[in-house]
Amino acid sequence: MSALWLHQLYYIMGFLLAVVTILGATCAQVACVMCYLQLCVEDHRWWWKSFFNCASAGVYLFLYSIWFLASKLELV
Repeated sequence: MSALWLHQLYYIMGFLLAVVTILGATCAQVACVMCYLQLCVEDHRWWWKSFFNCASAGVYLFLYSIWFLASKLELV
């Protein structure tokens, strides 16, 4: 907390915020495109497939982050 009171800036937090924003925008765009493609083929069960498209990207990112934490950072 002393760094906060000494007016020191941590640029990594701004960079992480930018990365998370770009990641969220990319996931939203992929979800829209996949939903559009599923509606174009007139699939009447499109809502579950569109949910699993986004969910699978989130699961992949979560598993990759755990792997990265365990193997590359050597913190655990």
